[in-house]
Amino acid sequence: MNPPPEATYDDVDALKDVCRQHAAAHLYSVTTKQSDYKMGVLLLHCDKSSTRDDRHGLTEETRQRPSSSVLTGCPFLLQGGCNRVESWTLRVKCGEHNHPLLTREAAHPSHRKMTNDVKEHVRTLSVASVAPTQILTLIRSEPSGEHVIARDVYNLKRQHRIEQLDGRTPMEALLSSLIKLDVPNTHCVDASGRLTRLTFTSTKAVQLTRHFGDKGGGGWEKQISRVGGSTPQYKCKCKKFECVNVNDLQLHGIYMPYI
Repeated sequence: MNPPPEATYDDVDALKDVCRQHAAAHLYSVTTKQSDYKMGVLLLHCDKSSTRDDRHGLTEETRQRPSSSVLTGCPFLLQGGCNRVESWTLRVKCGEHNHPLLTREAAHPSHRKMTNDVKEHVRTLSVASVAPTQILTLIRSEPSGEHVIARDVYNLKRQHRIEQLDGRTPMEALLSSLIKLDVPNTHCVDASGRLTRLTFTSTKAVQLTRHFGDKGGGGWEKQISRVGGSTPQYKCKCKKFECVNVNDLQLHGIYMPYI
């Protein structure tokens, strides 16, 4: 795990990029320990440099279960300084590590950081109800996502869901979507404004029921069956009529929360 060579760079971003690329090639990772760009100071250390803060006063002898922390107090430290001509110089303060190498680059979360384009691609596929395993396969086929793992996809989907809920419960978000789409519904709330009951159906189902009623010898069957494709259909003994799928909420640009 040799440190990057000491050199001078045009700006601080170039210095940081070189350090991170060198660390990725040697199977370790560096993060920012301290930065003050106005004073021309930048410190980069190993991602295992910190030590675990044990709030219960346990030691390795008194601990009953092994710790899951990967911090080792690694002394590796790089320093970047800005001179009068606004160029940045890299110096190695300590080039030694106190931990073994990892087997692959993707083991470091900092090397799996997704770009904004990849994040947007994951969100688009999630809204389209693509399975996480299929999303991972598509993302890994791109050069910028070859180090992404399944947990990264699940974390991004969870973050997207929290943003879409915007502090609401999934049922409250569903009710807002139904109101925006003008879907027939009835709901009840308690004294504190909490949603306690919600019933809804599709507009087309209401129209068909009002128009045909019990015509056709027996009316509508109680259950919904998938006939002639993946779109749910209400099945009548005289005809088959396609009804609006709940997933159409997503096709109209309205987020359908998980319930």
